[in-house]
Amino acid sequence: MKRTLLLLIFGIGLGLMGWGQPWTYDFGTGTGTFTSSTASTTFLPTPPSGTARVRVGTNPGSIVMANPGLASLGTDTELQITSNTGSASTTKFSVYDYTSGKTGYVKFSIAFSGGTNGVYKFSLGDGANFSDNNAIGAAQIFAGIEWTLGASNTISYKVLNASTYGTTGISNPTTLFVQSTSTVYLVEVFANNTTTASNYSRSGTSYSLTNATWDLWVDGTRVGTGLAKGGIGTNVIFDSYAFNHQTSATAPGTIYIDDIEYSNALPTSGPANPASFTATASSSTQINLSATANVSGDNIVVVYNGTGTFTAPTDGSAPTAVGTTLAGSGGVIVYYGVAASLTNHTGLTANTQYYYKAFSYDASNIYSSGLTANATTAKIEPTNQPTSFTKGTLTTTTIPLTWTAAAAGSQSPDGYLLLLNTGTITDPVDGTDPGTGSLAISSGAASYKTSGTSATFTSAVAGTMYNVKIYSYTNSGSLINFNLSSPPSLYAATLPNPVTGGSVAATGTTTANISWSAASGYNSTNHSTLVFVKQGSAVTAGTPTNAPSAYTANTAFSSGTKYQNDEAAYCVYKDDGTSVSISGLSANTTYHVLIYTVVDASNSDATNSYSSGVTANGTTLLTEPTNHPTSLSATANSTTQITVNWTDASGDQLPSAYLVKAAIDPATPTAPADGTPEGDATLIKNINQGTQQAVFTGLNPSTIYNFAIWPYTNSGENIDYKLGSQPTTSGATLTPLGTPVATAATNVSTTGFTANWNAAASATSYRLDVSEYETFATDGNNMTDLIISEYVEGSSNNKYIEIYNGTGSSVDLSNYKLQLYANGVSSPTNDIVLSGTLANNAVAVYKNSSAALTLPDGVTATDNAAVNFNGDDAVVLYKISTSSYVDIFGRIGNDPGTAWTGDGGYTTLDKTLVRKSTVTTGITINPSGTGATAFTTLTAEWDMYNTDVVSNLGLHTYSGASSPSYVTGYENFTVNGTSQTISDLTPNTTYYYRVRATDGVETSVNSNVISSTTNAASATTYTGTGNWSDASNWSDGPPGAATNTTISGTITVNDVVECNNLTISPTGAVTVGSGQGLSVNGDFIIQSTDAGTGSFIGVTADYDITGSTTVQRYLTNYSSSDDDIYHFISSPVASQAIQPNFVANPPLAAVDFYKFDEPSNYWINSKIEDPENPGNLIWYSGFETNFVVGRGYLASYPTAPVTKSFTGTLNSYPIETPLVLTCTYNESGAKGWNLLGNPFPSAIDWTLVAKGDGMDDALYYYDASVQNYRYYIQLEGETQAVGSGSQYIPAMQGFMVHAKNSGTKTITIDNGDRVHNGQSTYYKSAESVEGSLALSITAGGFMDEMFVHFNSNATTHFDGKYDAYKLSSYNQHVPKLYTQSTDSDKLAINGLPELEETTEVQVFFKVGVPGVQTITADVSKIQATVYLIDQKTNNTQNLSLNPVYNFTANEGDALQRFTLKFGSVGIEDPGMEEFLNIFSFANTLYLNTTLSLDAHIQLFNITGQEVYSTRTQLSGQKQFSLNVPTGWYVVKVICDEGIKSEKIFIR
Repeated sequence: MKRTLLLLIFGIGLGLMGWGQPWTYDFGTGTGTFTSSTASTTFLPTPPSGTARVRVGTNPGSIVMANPGLASLGTDTELQITSNTGSASTTKFSVYDYTSGKTGYVKFSIAFSGGTNGVYKFSLGDGANFSDNNAIGAAQIFAGIEWTLGASNTISYKVLNASTYGTTGISNPTTLFVQSTSTVYLVEVFANNTTTASNYSRSGTSYSLTNATWDLWVDGTRVGTGLAKGGIGTNVIFDSYAFNHQTSATAPGTIYIDDIEYSNALPTSGPANPASFTATASSSTQINLSATANVSGDNIVVVYNGTGTFTAPTDGSAPTAVGTTLAGSGGVIVYYGVAASLTNHTGLTANTQYYYKAFSYDASNIYSSGLTANATTAKIEPTNQPTSFTKGTLTTTTIPLTWTAAAAGSQSPDGYLLLLNTGTITDPVDGTDPGTGSLAISSGAASYKTSGTSATFTSAVAGTMYNVKIYSYTNSGSLINFNLSSPPSLYAATLPNPVTGGSVAATGTTTANISWSAASGYNSTNHSTLVFVKQGSAVTAGTPTNAPSAYTANTAFSSGTKYQNDEAAYCVYKDDGTSVSISGLSANTTYHVLIYTVVDASNSDATNSYSSGVTANGTTLLTEPTNHPTSLSATANSTTQITVNWTDASGDQLPSAYLVKAAIDPATPTAPADGTPEGDATLIKNINQGTQQAVFTGLNPSTIYNFAIWPYTNSGENIDYKLGSQPTTSGATLTPLGTPVATAATNVSTTGFTANWNAAASATSYRLDVSEYETFATDGNNMTDLIISEYVEGSSNNKYIEIYNGTGSSVDLSNYKLQLYANGVSSPTNDIVLSGTLANNAVAVYKNSSAALTLPDGVTATDNAAVNFNGDDAVVLYKISTSSYVDIFGRIGNDPGTAWTGDGGYTTLDKTLVRKSTVTTGITINPSGTGATAFTTLTAEWDMYNTDVVSNLGLHTYSGASSPSYVTGYENFTVNGTSQTISDLTPNTTYYYRVRATDGVETSVNSNVISSTTNAASATTYTGTGNWSDASNWSDGPPGAATNTTISGTITVNDVVECNNLTISPTGAVTVGSGQGLSVNGDFIIQSTDAGTGSFIGVTADYDITGSTTVQRYLTNYSSSDDDIYHFISSPVASQAIQPNFVANPPLAAVDFYKFDEPSNYWINSKIEDPENPGNLIWYSGFETNFVVGRGYLASYPTAPVTKSFTGTLNSYPIETPLVLTCTYNESGAKGWNLLGNPFPSAIDWTLVAKGDGMDDALYYYDASVQNYRYYIQLEGETQAVGSGSQYIPAMQGFMVHAKNSGTKTITIDNGDRVHNGQSTYYKSAESVEGSLALSITAGGFMDEMFVHFNSNATTHFDGKYDAYKLSSYNQHVPKLYTQSTDSDKLAINGLPELEETTEVQVFFKVGVPGVQTITADVSKIQATVYLIDQKTNNTQNLSLNPVYNFTANEGDALQRFTLKFGSVGIEDPGMEEFLNIFSFANTLYLNTTLSLDAHIQLFNITGQEVYSTRTQLSGQKQFSLNVPTGWYVVKVICDEGIKSEKIFIR
């Protein structure tokens, strides 16, 4: 509604009339938008006094001059202020520095909308804040109003009192104002800032105003009286007012301001304004004026101008004449006199806005403040109509129209009126505005106004003709002015609806009936149905345009008018019906139909409107088949089934199908009748042409059936049989298949028996099973029920549950439910019954319906609503028959938060969990705990994998599961009789057999089970040494083909022989002679214990093993339980898997298994920590899965001795093909150290092995019994060696070798290098070479050793033919004893030049276990006195006299602790000179002694080689004849009294 304005009036008395200067400011008629935070004084029209300024805060906001704006604020421009949001930056409109006064007024119209927390202020005063960007301070304000916009369109207001806004002295502070764009407020305020009271006049009434106060009026009611001024000083002027928004807000809303009037004086007594005043345009040349006098009945004067800016008339100056200017008013007089006689303003210009102001004036020509109004004259009729008025593509319900806008002419239109009607259209009437109207057609008519150039009418009726006209117009409402001259028009026919249910039904070979249902809305007045028919292919539809009159219909095909868009189609119907029968067709031919509904238009447009075409097709009937089928036969398939076969009929008319009927003999099938089809039944079959076979099932066993066949064409009531002379045949069902009865086995031997059974009825053959298990499956620790075997809680909806059956038999899943307990509930959230049968040792996988992960090949998952869990939801497998839980994942009734958790980082959130293979039963009792750890078996029973891992789905490993087991070759074995010989069995073993009968189609159930135990095999053992043919060496005679054979001696196979099982005991050795033959019909095993390992030598061409081959390797242990025990091992068989026999799966922490990589100098372990499951061990993917032939491996097992078995085909090679092993040398790697292995089941003689160029001669063993290396080197040209190792590398022994330089080196092993030596021990000391000594050290149960030998060809540098490097033990407690070359190489064997009296050898020692240490020397091969000097204690010990030296060592002792020195040759030991004298003459040695001595006499050449040795009693002089070459020699006499050496010369 229109409310009166809010008027603030401030005044001081000016002149005799009591008025200062009043100004009107209503923003004119322009438009614009201002959004800048930079202020502008030019955006708004210039006010009549002062400067107008606008500015918007720094966040989005605007000040808009709107025209049109709110209807409630009139038709001229208004000011809309929308403040910025989220900032306290000021948005402000102000007028400042107008002509000042100490009294005065300001009035304005204001409305509010859209705010929930905006705060707007009006301020009157003086100061810089009115012209800057800041909020207006209280010290500059005389009068202030604050509006706060709230929720639900509420407003609360306050006024400024001194420096604070409050509600003191005002009425209705929370209800006076509301937010509404239709509600405008007018306020009047009278203000006095003088030092004395003043009066002001309002509507003829005088009011007193105390000094320094102001009155506030709202809509004619004084809501605040004598309100205290703001902070501005008393008796100072004010010359500015402002509207601003300051507080930060998210929804400040908008204020609307108009009709501002302000003055610098208070009004005193004078006439009141007229009671009302309006201006309304009535035509293009006239504006009607209306006014009501004030209560005093004063005359009025009305003035006008074209700007809307008026000033106060000059009091005392009377109006003179109409058309003259009223003095001081700024307007031309339209009328003056009595208000009731006010005349209209005529003779005006069309489409022009006029502004008016009406003043009351009294007899003294004193004027009121005045009322304003304005109006715009109407436009004249538009000059032109629109052109190119056309319709677009019509549908059944829409009529799209377009046109070209009317040419401007002298008057452009404001818009266009569209009128639509199914009948005649009546022109519109000027001054009667039909309103906007609607494009939706109702009751056949519609009216719509638009300023555009297109429109689409909707809601039309299909198949209806509409008349449409368009008129241009100007103005609106009562001033609307239509151009009625020749409005454009057109006819538009909407598309009719198509017919429905079109069909073609053949009624004969040359006739058919076409039928349809009439189109919706069909009427026979202007609708027709057209039917076109075409032979062979669909009618080309196109877009028909012809009128129905263009077509002549004829029901005889090809006689009617051809279709416009397809000349092969003919019109067969044009009428209002729903069917037509046509003729003239060809038999067995398909005809296509196109049916239209059409509106036959008879209007000026000549428009024909077609529906969419409806198609159908049908095929005319076939004639009776020309011929019968041939070759009819019947074959029994089973006891209840016969298959009838034939050759399809030929001829001009082929059958559509065949009727095959049967009858039980002696009856014959009854013939069918044309037009009467017979449906399928047990003895009736309808078979399509081309199948040539009918299968009759559900027949009686052992029964004869007679069959007949009739070909036919067509179907239903049109079926046409070829009757008479039909082919016939007969067939009998089989006699039911019987179940065989197994009978006792016969011909039982050590390796076989004959299985027997009775014949079964109708059997053509039998299926035989043989097993070592009565259940024909391995004995397993079967589960008592199903378990949940896998849980996948993946990303998004990727959820899966796997269920496993380990019960030993199939399980009916319909007895189980899968239940979901979500978010800690105690009752199932989802409760789903399963279905199907789950076989033993099989799994069923269920998934969320939206799961999308790629599963392993062959794995499918079934949707299940219970698989909708997160990590905190329990999943349960429930058994219906026992009303019990079978397995619980999580805890029912407990919400753990986001997941259940367990030790080792286990969690049920975003993980895949797989049940451990050792779990035998589900969790059947709900856990009792609470919180995240309530799932107490999580870590113990599950293996954890990362998110979305599904590689384990579809297969569960259960360590206790049973599995089907049959003797190889005897599972479902086909037998064509009633017995079968079973061979190649194990002696003294119980076997079971069962049998099933089959007739080639069906198979019977299993027979009873018969057991049969093979006879115990004979046994014999070979001892001693000899040939296989040596009967005396066999305990029970030479073996035969079925004899279990043990070899405990050394035997050579010297003939072609055979045995059953062959065992080589730890002391046995077998050599298969070249060209001989050994056949092992059973299993072959080579045993290994602490006593030794059996040995076998043979080439592949000379032996054959039927069963399995197993080679054992006994691994010793070390007594110290806290130390690792390492063994070098190698495989004697091909393709021996490392897992699980040598490394468990998953790997055990206590077992290490390494290979050595020379290029990187790394020991590579076969196990690593699982990066996805820290704390768990997994197989290292870079480690080979099988032993590599010829490669050595380092293994560590628990401290107890262990026997490992190698199973497979022995590594053996043809005689002509040696085994070549490669070695590498990498300077950046291990510098030539390679770990090899003996790949044979016998020893290798290292001295025979061909070592390629670049290989050192030394051999390095690792001795697990002492946890240290042994060394061996065979000196060139010598039969003896240096070191504690052996030239024989035992079977399966790993060993280290060293390559000298870069490149690939080779070691070649021939079959001739294989020997039986070395089987009794893995480490056999070599016979030490003359001129060598050995030192060993022991401490804490550990030992080490070193060797020194003297050879004229040796040097002090490292030499691969004489020296061996020192290798460190893998146990830190083992001491280290070694020498060094002059190049600082650490040596275990050190070959030095010839021994001289000045020779000294530095011995290095590193303590292992601190405390007492013992060095033991072997100096028996050195021809000099050997002294050990302890440089720490300065002790010297003669090792030749006392080879054992005890001392104490501590960690940190110097490495260079010992020195070896050698006594000078010929120097007498103390005291020996007194009773022993040594000399020679010619070739005779003389010894003189004064004592009786038990002496050991030795003679050495200068190389240190012993050439003579004897033990004898010496007394007096004794001589010895020496048969040695001439030269220098050393005599050494050793007795209880000491040792004496002497150099002599023999001639």
